[in-house]
Amino acid sequence: MSRQIGLVFWTTLALGICFATFVYRSAQTNSGCSVGGSYDPAVLSEKDKVYIDRFTDSSKWLETIAYGTLVGVVVTGLKNRSILISKAVNFGSALLIVSVYSSFLSQDAVLLALSKGPVCLLYSNMTRWLVVCQVWSLIVAFESLALWFLKGRHSISLAGFALLLLAVPDAHASPSAEPTPKPQEQNVAQAAAPDSVSVKKSCIVDWVKSQYGVTPTEDEIATMTSLALSVGKKAQVPPSLFQTCAFVASSLDQVRWAAYNVGSGDYKLFVKYANGVNSDISASHWSQGAFLSSLLAAAELWRAKSGLIVVSSKTPGSIVSIDDSQVGLTTYVYRASCGAHTVTVRNGMHNLLKQEVNIVDGQEVDLHADSQ
Repeated sequence: MSRQIGLVFWTTLALGICFATFVYRSAQTNSGCSVGGSYDPAVLSEKDKVYIDRFTDSSKWLETIAYGTLVGVVVTGLKNRSILISKAVNFGSALLIVSVYSSFLSQDAVLLALSKGPVCLLYSNMTRWLVVCQVWSLIVAFESLALWFLKGRHSISLAGFALLLLAVPDAHASPSAEPTPKPQEQNVAQAAAPDSVSVKKSCIVDWVKSQYGVTPTEDEIATMTSLALSVGKKAQVPPSLFQTCAFVASSLDQVRWAAYNVGSGDYKLFVKYANGVNSDISASHWSQGAFLSSLLAAAELWRAKSGLIVVSSKTPGSIVSIDDSQVGLTTYVYRASCGAHTVTVRNGMHNLLKQEVNIVDGQEVDLHADSQ
């Protein structure tokens, strides 16, 4: 009997911790945020600070409930040994520990967001799902403990208690200071806003078709349009240049490479990553992490003396290196400073191209990589 009780406790604890960890890691990977760099505390808006305070308060409040209930079970168990050999009590106690562990991950999620830079990490599923995990661990734990303590009696009270607990996730699943618009809603609003500067829709459509072989939706076009416009404006590139298809392609190629390094070359991941980058760079309180810094630095070359390198290959998706630094995947559009540059294209272990080019102002060099 004691072996069965121990099996219930340790199995529930192990599965709960594994599930919470999986949720945490999965939310990090699929957040759609451009992770890189570090947060300058000065860029935190008042809204961000209020959000962090309310989120940590909610998480700590739930943690305190879990701790207090767990202590109460232990103290009661010392007085009444029969409690400690109950499957329901051991099941509930294990879930209380899972809730405390989820609280630890919640606090770690905030620290990760502050250390990595993007504002959108604070508002992503990484933080929200962990609080939901805390809440539901508590709900199921309370239900299990209540079933044992009430022992089938007071069914009406138990039903009312269950309904009360089911209302908790709505109150604490998203503790933000104010509703945060969905990325698509933000992008559509930005795209619809009156602006004398825009980019051609055909540039976005042609780029997506050439790189991924699919046709983008209107929302996806709005995201990429807003992203290209934000990059051009923040880098102070003349509108006559950042409205060109070459500028759009060079900006999106960098985002594609960053998304590829995070996960894969999948189009859905690219769109999710582009949403995160767009949210970061379009925000008034944006944080200039490593990727955004490199994205803007590359865009600034468009207003200096520079030329264009366009690299294509018979094997799409081959890795392009400029001066020994990997920068993107074929077909790749790169704005290069004037002077000599070494371009290398590789696919796996195969070297498809290695060529030195000398760029002069306004020049465009087309390179085609073939298997050697």
